[in-house]
Amino acid sequence: MCRRLRTFIHPAVMFAQVGSTIYDTGLLILLKERYNSTANSSFSNASHSEEDEQQNAISNFYMIYNILFGVSLVPTSLCLAKLGDKGYRKLQVCIPLVGYVLSRAMLVLVILLEWPAQVMFGAVILQGLSGSYCAYWAGVMAITADQSAEKLRAVQMESVQLAYGVAGLVGSLTSGYIYNLDANTQHPGVILAALSSALFLLSLIYSTFLLKTQSIEKSPRNGLTQENCTINQSSEISDDVEDSVQSIDCKVVGDKDQPAPLNSFQQINIVLLFIAAVLYDTGAGQFMNIRASFVVKEPLNWNVKLIGYGNAADFVIYFTSFLGVWAFHRCLSDAIMVGMGILSFGSGLLLMAFVTKTYMYFVGKVNI
Repeated sequence: MCRRLRTFIHPAVMFAQVGSTIYDTGLLILLKERYNSTANSSFSNASHSEEDEQQNAISNFYMIYNILFGVSLVPTSLCLAKLGDKGYRKLQVCIPLVGYVLSRAMLVLVILLEWPAQVMFGAVILQGLSGSYCAYWAGVMAITADQSAEKLRAVQMESVQLAYGVAGLVGSLTSGYIYNLDANTQHPGVILAALSSALFLLSLIYSTFLLKTQSIEKSPRNGLTQENCTINQSSEISDDVEDSVQSIDCKVVGDKDQPAPLNSFQQINIVLLFIAAVLYDTGAGQFMNIRASFVVKEPLNWNVKLIGYGNAADFVIYFTSFLGVWAFHRCLSDAIMVGMGILSFGSGLLLMAFVTKTYMYFVGKVNI
């Protein structure tokens, strides 16, 4: 039973996601406090309010932060993907987690030593060079796929997404309360940052020492596993003849099991899926960047607790996605379910464009 439980990657995902959500809240509050104090101590132009200056500063920070992140993660992600394809699945998960631990520890130092917020640019580069979320989540999905039957693979992957969503919801709801534990001290937010680092460290320890993955065994003959070989054993034939029969059977069955090359229709589908993923990620990513600076100024002007609640609303989508896949995976194709998800997300973003009250924000998030 314990050995079976050690094949689940869900605990590592949940530890990491709780750490990630409380880090996001901590970083945003740090930026708000730092740039708010800077704006109060500097001369403000008549044409710009302090809130506009603060929003511009936070937006510029996140713009540079995300550019550095996107540029730095590409080479390492490709290398880790190749290692994962060769069977080193855990490397694809553990190396990004090392980067997460170190980058989150940098936030602790920024708070304790009162370094400028721009030091986090170095932290995000370090995180990107370790592969970050791109390599980490690909490794998580690869391990999940390896350990699930083909018919139940979509449900199994969605269960990992559900664990991700539950952890994100818990982390977001509690982040504001954790921040308030030391909000009135000399270094507010240090407990939040330290807890984030500790949770990523727990995820790394679990993935490295406890998680059991399926290993790719060396095949006995011609690169084939024993499952692909049809062996007819007989006590009436000699050992030499038996070896010949086994070799022939393995070769025939192995050739039959070789994957067929992709035809032009399949190649076009892959290209279209890639384009759709890029467009979706661009739209979703830009929304997240704008939202971070939008919620901390008028008309919303959220405090740390509301920021946590707003982040928690992001994870409702994982519950609805799991229920949708569980309910429709037998009667609808994957392509139709993907289309339903994108349509829902787009309608939610359209509603978010007209948000002027806090309740309108949450209505839009429910539609997403």
